[in-house]
Amino acid sequence: MEEAGVIPRTARVLEAARAAGSPVIYVNVCFWPGHTDLVRNNALFNTVWEKKGFVRGTRGVEVIPELAPRAGDYVIEHSRISAFHGNDILMILRARGIETVAVTGVATNVAIDHTVRDAADRKSTRLNSSHVKRSRMPSSA
Repeated sequence: MEEAGVIPRTARVLEAARAAGSPVIYVNVCFWPGHTDLVRNNALFNTVWEKKGFVRGTRGVEVIPELAPRAGDYVIEHSRISAFHGNDILMILRARGIETVAVTGVATNVAIDHTVRDAADRKSTRLNSSHVKRSRMPSSA
């Protein structure tokens, strides 16, 4: 990540979004202590179980200081791969009239990919750009 400059590039994306008046929504994967909410139905979640990782309220699920949320940003926790699963993101976007989203993160082949595909499943179009993926969100249910 350091060599690719992911952190400073992501920081610039976040700053540009805030400067444009766009909301910034952080979506952190985490589980309750004891992983009572972890559905072990794939290799990734089996590894989380084995390593006892991503525990809600621990330092391991915090956003790194260089990219930390600011006042007015949304911070959402969830326990599945897609950022849209089991939370209010879609309602937040629709309530604000937002139809286009930029998605960035660490696991492009996992959470980002699933989130962008989930957006596409909601009858949106998907545009990809390097480490940031953008999707057009539906404006109505």
